[in-house]
Formats: sequence, structure tokens, C-alpha cells
Amino acid sequence: MPPKKTSPTVSGKEALATEDLTTISGLKAVLRGGSFAVNTKIDPSHVEENPTFFLREEGTLLENLMYADRDVSEATAFLLSRKASTRIGDPLAHAAYNGQVGAIAALLEAKALVNGNGGKQSKGMIPLLAAAKSPSKPLQSVLALLKDDKLVLGKKLPKTKDSVFHVLAKARMKDTELDSADDRVVAAGAVGKEIERRIADGIKITNFINSKNLAGDTALMLAAKTGDASFVRKLLLYGASRTAKNAKGQTAVDLFYGDEEDKEEAFKRVSKGRKSLVARNSPGAAKSKAQQKREDDYAELFGADIPDGMTIAEVNAAIKSGRAEKKASPKSKKPKGSPRATADTPEDEKSDAQKKREKEYSELFEGDYPYDRLAAEVAKMIREQKAKNKAKRIGATPKKPAASPKKTAASPKKPSKAARVKAAKAAKAAAK
Repeated sequence: MPPKKTSPTVSGKEALATEDLTTISGLKAVLRGGSFAVNTKIDPSHVEENPTFFLREEGTLLENLMYADRDVSEATAFLLSRKASTRIGDPLAHAAYNGQVGAIAALLEAKALVNGNGGKQSKGMIPLLAAAKSPSKPLQSVLALLKDDKLVLGKKLPKTKDSVFHVLAKARMKDTELDSADDRVVAAGAVGKEIERRIADGIKITNFINSKNLAGDTALMLAAKTGDASFVRKLLLYGASRTAKNAKGQTAVDLFYGDEEDKEEAFKRVSKGRKSLVARNSPGAAKSKAQQKREDDYAELFGADIPDGMTIAEVNAAIKSGRAEKKASPKSKKPKGSPRATADTPEDEKSDAQKKREKEYSELFEGDYPYDRLAAEVAKMIREQKAKNKAKRIGATPKKPAASPKKTAASPKKPSKAARVKAAKAAKAAAK
């Protein structure tokens, strides 16, 4: 019988050049036989002719997969089942940048670090900021990451100190004619809403919407520079401050795009129609516990209601500043008590306790009642004098002699048995 023909074995490295790396079958071919490890980094020069290899730099199969122009959630799940590492490079940040929403969910389920791996291998990529930069699906990527409660919202790019709001504002400047431009406005709102939710739930988080980047600009300033009305309104809605200043002392109003001389009026017109998240002081306004606490704190510190139009960030800043000033101001020490009455106080205006003190004082001391002294001090004087008088009374009374113990007659000694027998015999003899 002739030997069975076998097809030549293709190594994993050879399969890299020919197989579709976005399919499970293609990935199986690469990993078949163990000649190519799942976490090995691929040299782009070895797979230049493979149209499904998208990375321009060295990366793992998992990282490469995130750059495909189709959904790769199933292929991602397959690689993860083969122990593909989420900690080599930063596949989650790559997935966020390229809008691979299904892959984001699979990676998070596999315990990928939602805030990025950090270090040199990830090249400083931060998933949330990568999602904000996404050229195709910024909103979907941001929403997918916001589902993880461990997500740190205030991360910044190391080089520019841009927050997610800065990144969204800058990316929107570049793609104002694309659908993704409007998505970035909604994404900014989603992040702002999440910040408010965490604050309302008592989670320790600062609303960083007014944070400044390395150039000294807030996200509102960037949006104002281009006259981006939609983004300006969205940022104002979630607490952006129009009075914050950059290094040159300019506010968002000063930087507002346009040739009009009255930029204040132009800025008001652009921001018209926004609904501040700070509840108005009107009857029936729905207020969260956090908002009610803000109003109470503001009223306690400043003795007035929150001015209409102030954003949450501005109110919180005012409360924080007010508390700091109150803490720094020297506190006058108040005495523990105060005089209850004066010599001129009418008798009918004195308290019962005061009348009792005056009566006891007149019985114990000579002279007038010391109205210049505190009530507590007078009460102490009265107690001490009563104790002295009691001690004198006890010392003057003669002590009774100690009672002598009563003498009792000694009971006769009981005779012994022999004596009783002898006495019986004597009595019997006498009777005869």
C-alpha cells in the first residue's frame, strides 16, 4: 500500500505571513505546534506582506488584533483562553483607541488593568485618554470603560498634563466635520455625569473639569478658543468655571473665538440655554442629598443662598475657601459660663436658680452677692462653705461613749455522768 501523502508542515512564523490574524483559524495556525508562543512580540518586518497585520511597531498578537478593521471580540476571547497576557504592552489602551468595544469588554473580564499597565512597555498609554482620542468610536469606547468602577477618571497625559476633557476638546478641534466630533461632546458629558454620580455617592473624588494642562489652559479655554458652542455648553453644564485664569491671566471669555468687541456678550449667547447642575433655590426643585448639603454648607458659611448661575465646581470652591478662612481666623475663647444676673436685674427677670443662689449666699456669707463673678464660681463657693459648716457641726458634738458589753451570768457547768450516778445513789440512800 503506497504511503499516505502529507502536506508540508507550516511553522507558526511562516503562518504569520499568510494567515488572517483576525480569525480564530488563522490564530490557531500561528500557534499550532508551539513553534510560536502566544505572548511573543512580532517584528513587523517579518510580516510586511500580510494585510491583516496592522501594527507599525513591534507588538504581541493581542495588541495587533486591536487594530483590525472589524470586530475581533471572538478572536480576543480565543487568545485570552490561550493565556495571552493583558500586561504586555497595553492591549486595552489599543482597543480603546481603535473602538474595539467587544474586545474592551473581554479584556476587562480577563482582569486587564482599566487604568493602564504603566511602565515603558505601555509607552504611557492610558485607556480612558486613548478612548477620548479614538478616531472612530470615542463615545462607545469611553462608555465601555466607564462601566468599570475601578476606572480613575482624573488620569493625565504625562507630557502635556492633559485630562480626558482636554483630550476630547483637542480631538474635537481636528474632526469638527466628522460624526465623531459630536460623539466627543457626549463623551465629555458621560465623564462629567460619572464624576457627579461618584460625588453624590460619597466617593472621594475631585471634579477635575477645571484642571489646567502644562500650557495653563482648562478644557473650557480650549473649546472657547475655537468658538465650539456645543462643547462649551457641555463643559459649563458639568461645572466648568468661566472665571478660571491661565498663566496670562485670561479667562475662557477673554479667549473666546470671534471678532466681536463684547466677548462677554458673545460668550453668554453661546452658553445660552445650558442647565446648571446646581439646583435653583426655587420651591419644588429636585435636589440630591449632595446638593442639599452644599446649600446648607454655603448658608452656614456665608449666611446666604447659593447665587443663581453658580456651577457646582464654583460652589465647592467657595465652600472650601470659606472653611479655610474660618479655620485660619483666631478663635476667641469663650468662658465656660457667664454672669446670670446683675445688681440692676429686676427680681421677676431672674431665674429660679439665680434666686436660690442669692438666698443661699446671703445665709452663708456677709455682704452683697458678687454679681461680677460667674454663676459657676458662686455655686462653687456656696458648696465649699456648706461643707465647712457641716464639718464644724460634726466636730462640736460630743462623742457618745462606747457601749460596754453586757455581762451575762455564767451558766452552771453540766455535771459529768459519774457525778450524776453518785448523786442518784446518795438521794436513794437518804430516802430509805
